[in-house]
Amino acid sequence: MTNQEGVTILVTGGAGFLGQHIVKELMEQEVFPVKEIRSFDIQPFKWHHGLHPSKNSHKLNHIEGSICDPAAVTKACENVDAVIHNCSCVAFGAYPNRKSIRAVNVDGTENAVNACIEQNVECLVYTSSFEVANDLKKPSVNASETSVTVPPINPILCVYSQSKYDAEIMVLRANNKALKNGIKLRTCALRPCGMYGEGEHILTTNLGYFINAGVAFRIGEPSGKIQFAYAGNIAYSYVLAVNSLLRPDEETDIGGEAFFLGDDTPIYSIGETVAQFAKALVAETGTATPPYWLMYTIAFFLTVMCWLVSNIKNWEMPFHTNAVRFMFGEYHYSWEKLQRVLGYKPRYTYKEAFDRSITYYEHYFGLNNKSNQHKKQK
Repeated sequence: MTNQEGVTILVTGGAGFLGQHIVKELMEQEVFPVKEIRSFDIQPFKWHHGLHPSKNSHKLNHIEGSICDPAAVTKACENVDAVIHNCSCVAFGAYPNRKSIRAVNVDGTENAVNACIEQNVECLVYTSSFEVANDLKKPSVNASETSVTVPPINPILCVYSQSKYDAEIMVLRANNKALKNGIKLRTCALRPCGMYGEGEHILTTNLGYFINAGVAFRIGEPSGKIQFAYAGNIAYSYVLAVNSLLRPDEETDIGGEAFFLGDDTPIYSIGETVAQFAKALVAETGTATPPYWLMYTIAFFLTVMCWLVSNIKNWEMPFHTNAVRFMFGEYHYSWEKLQRVLGYKPRYTYKEAFDRSITYYEHYFGLNNKSNQHKKQK
């Protein structure tokens, strides 16, 4: 289902990290014509440095609203052809705010599904996570959609992982539900891995510590491998998913399907991933890796402290025992299904993705002149 004028697409969470990359790729792609792109987010829309699209920026309209407001979501979906539901409450702490996470990730997803049905939106793409499969006691080594247990028996981020799984199942079960006009809703779920690039804040925070100290030590066993990908390549997967749902056929029917996402970024330990960026940003990188027992012991005491105050104050502590076990583990997934079914090829090479990210990090930390001098010296 497409029309000559182009389609109207709503991106929830459009002002955030991945959301902006999705909006940019929708503007620049030539797979299908676009009439309007609507961003729906609780925060204002301001392009991250280096992300402003090369064309079609006039087609973007931003709506400020909460995914927890059913009326606002339904209104935002008026005359929309496809919804990319990307809005999410991401929580990596040991004892996160369960109520807030469920309200945004599960109830908010229910609002998005109901709005699609009410407003006759025919396509819904959901941003899930590889956390719906990550298991503390079972490494995922180039795992596929059919070789892993979802949800995991021993999730790393219990509250967050469960919320993303519950929302994913809700979206997939909504596939083929009748809309008010009698047409069937078509849905799929995409499972991004860890990401880097313009607007990212988790690696950015760690890089900031190392840049200020002038040195970066490696965290995690060198043999451990955690998958990361450039957000622009992850975002391009959404273009292909929307196109497939808009133009369904028997060979590429992705309705009710889930896909792991990735690109050609080398799979390192978390410490080595950070070190690659740190070296390019002038910080020296050490070779010593703190042993597992030391990291786990520190995390154990921090986790206990977090538990003691959790009933009094919401303390978002990302360094906890499960996080340490994750950093020393192996979690990476195959995106062969994405290639085979949707014809996916990363839009950006690893070098292009790395260079674009370094440009953003240099701007973010005000290192442009210093880094350029460092590169010239090399």
